[in-house]
Amino acid sequence: MTWNYRTSHTDTGIASNDLARAHATLLFVDVSDTIAGAAKPCSPIGVIQSVNITQQKQVTEVFELGSVRKYLLPGVVVGRATMQHIVSKTKGTLLAALYASTQTDIDLAAMATYSTRSIGLIFLDADGTPFGGAYLNGCYVESVTMGVNVQGEVVDSLSLKFDVATKITSAEAVTLTPARA
Repeated sequence: MTWNYRTSHTDTGIASNDLARAHATLLFVDVSDTIAGAAKPCSPIGVIQSVNITQQKQVTEVFELGSVRKYLLPGVVVGRATMQHIVSKTKGTLLAALYASTQTDIDLAAMATYSTRSIGLIFLDADGTPFGGAYLNGCYVESVTMGVNVQGEVVDSLSLKFDVATKITSAEAVTLTPARA
């Protein structure tokens, strides 16, 4: 086999149009907070700057006398997500957008009265056709941060814990995606 990293891709079956891009990613909150059903009422969250999703499983190492071998005991999967958002006049803060509130405050103490939300990400190809995504079920806000940067934007960010992440298929992505203008 001959291969030159300067002139060849490692996967020749992928075109640039096939790659998921940030500008073609829709982040929304499912106001019905359910994945079951045909049509899902979803609301785009607003001017999101970044989203990071992490799933982590604690693995405990157990050793025994008389052996150098170990046992690996997997724990429970814990999901976390963080997102940054530019505060706007229409959507307000990220917390307000998440809970469809018109308030612009970030009162985390009042969060105890809020229910969990489910958040979804849908990926679109270069033609704007949805081809899949991820759905974070049972998100609960863990922390809220707000700051102002030198470029002039007021940015808020949330750290969330979620119960489980599920895949959004291409067919589901089409039904979840709001109509485009």
